[in-house]
Amino acid sequence: PLEILFLDGETTVPIDGSYYPSPEPLSGEGQLLYTTSGTEGFKTALSEPGAYLFKADQLPKFEGFEPIPEQTITVVRGELTVHKIQLVRSQ
Repeated sequence: PLEILFLDGETTVPIDGSYYPSPEPLSGEGQLLYTTSGTEGFKTALSEPGAYLFKADQLPKFEGFEPIPEQTITVVRGELTVHKIQLVRSQ
């Protein structure tokens, strides 16, 4: 399983509940099994461990913050991977 959190400093920024990622496996043929989103980011299950690419245009947008750059996240079999993305305020 993978959990992605979006942070403004130490504060978790809620996401729109309709956001669903579509990561691309960088090796192997892993697939997205399911996603649940809530006020503190989202959790997803992938069919295989390994590295996955979350493209910038597939990540949520947050008003008042810069766009999030693409993210490469490595998921380990049998472990909860928690990936924290620090948001940058717009100038």
